Amino acid sequence: MRLLIFILIFPFLLCAESTMLLIPPFKHSWGIHKGTEKELQLFLGPDARFENPEGLAVVRLKSWDDPSTEADDDEVTVYGVNSGQGEVIFNSSMYSLNLYRGDGERAFANPHGITGNSDGLVYVADTDNHRVVKLHNDGKQLKFVGTVGETILSSPWGVALDSQGNLCVSDYDQGKVVIFAPDGKYKEDFPATFDHPTAIAVVDQNETWSYFAENLLAVIDSSGKRLSLFNFLGELIGKTNYKKIGLKEASFQYLAFDYYNNLYVTDKVNCKVHKFTRKLVYLGGFGSCGTGENQFEEPRGIAIYRKYGQVFIAERASAQYYWIGVDITDFSAKMDEDSLRIDFNLTETAFVTLKLKSKGNSLTIRDREKIKPGKVIMNIPKRFIKPGNYEILLEAEPTYSSRGNFKKELKGRIKID
Repeated sequence: MRLLIFILIFPFLLCAESTMLLIPPFKHSWGIHKGTEKELQLFLGPDARFENPEGLAVVRLKSWDDPSTEADDDEVTVYGVNSGQGEVIFNSSMYSLNLYRGDGERAFANPHGITGNSDGLVYVADTDNHRVVKLHNDGKQLKFVGTVGETILSSPWGVALDSQGNLCVSDYDQGKVVIFAPDGKYKEDFPATFDHPTAIAVVDQNETWSYFAENLLAVIDSSGKRLSLFNFLGELIGKTNYKKIGLKEASFQYLAFDYYNNLYVTDKVNCKVHKFTRKLVYLGGFGSCGTGENQFEEPRGIAIYRKYGQVFIAERASAQYYWIGVDITDFSAKMDEDSLRIDFNLTETAFVTLKLKSKGNSLTIRDREKIKPGKVIMNIPKRFIKPGNYEILLEAEPTYSSRGNFKKELKGRIKID
């Protein structure tokens, strides 16, 4: 039997930073991917400040769109709930910020989640006023339209719109998700019960920028300790909690789906963004506590523009902007009686290339094969591998978002006798 000896097992794999999310290139963001209170005051005046930021939403407004070109399609509007100030902060252009703060009976009281669509409709969970506030963005400013659910809701927390304009609202005190029709009238309760639900996210089969035509609703409950995923019939697809993903403690805050219906969840305690597949299989976490690059201070709201994989994250006193990348984790290789087995995990659907190289010999195992995220196992029949010293090259390229700007490459050496 041939003996597989690792001379070097990807030494940087154990210490390299995660590339699950990536800072956009300079040519795209002019080197700015983090907005702090300093930038907030530059646009909104010296009294502006972050105070208990909560939910985020991102949309591409029809009123901004030039249908003759796609060059401006990544110019999006991001809404952020600045709960402690009772306001919504948003960009009124790509170079300016604005805010909405209601007066009198229109004022917010401890608002949390926010959602919107390309028509300019915006909904805010006005928690302590026991209602959802409906606003409209004309392309430059938000205006009050009305309220939803005042006689039905007790403590609305999370809000999410489906592609048909139905509004899903999680009610913390009542332990349920309530669905309202596009005209704001009560439609039904979602057929499942929850333990003090907070944030929710929805994707449906008619979404333009969703690879899989499926209906999913994700909910955080149990004081930010549990995450559940359902179809629209109320059937449970998956359920997990912080212990099951190897954490001693956690505080899940908000969540968002990407183009492949992977689920991203912010965690205020561990200063991370956790990522799960569309079946709620854990793919890993991104970030650590701090103020440096790829670090967070109590991350809260998260929103993803699915067409381009643009990710926006609110934290205690700033907001950050990322692209979706891909990471390779948990690599291993071993020889059994019949083959060389190579195992690793992908955090994102990627084009994967695997090669074995030695002096005068090169073997391509996979050549830009599209592989879904999760556990990957590759078996190479030993009859194809001659004895010798080999360099092993593993490469993963994203299929969208950071595609063309990033590849994850791992190299190592093995000796096969």
